[in-house]
Amino acid sequence: MKLGELIYNRRIELGFSQSVTAKKLGITRTRLSQIECGKAKKLNMETLVKISNFIQKPTTYVVKLLQDKK
Repeated sequence: MKLGELIYNRRIELGFSQSVTAKKLGITRTRLSQIECGKAKKLNMETLVKISNFIQKPTTYVVKLLQDKK
C-alpha cells in the first residue's frame, strides 16, 4: 500500500476532513492532498514523523514506503 493511501484510509477511519488532518500534521490542505495523491516530491523528517504517528506506523516504515516508490 502507498503512503497516500494509508493516510487517506486513516483519515476516513477517524472521520477527519483533509483540513483537520492537515492541521494535525502541521501542513496545508493542499500539501496533504498532494501526499494522498502521490504527487508530493519531498517530505521533511518532521512531517514524516507526524505522518507515521498519525497512521500508527514506525517512521522507518514510512521512509521505506517512500524509498520503494523510487
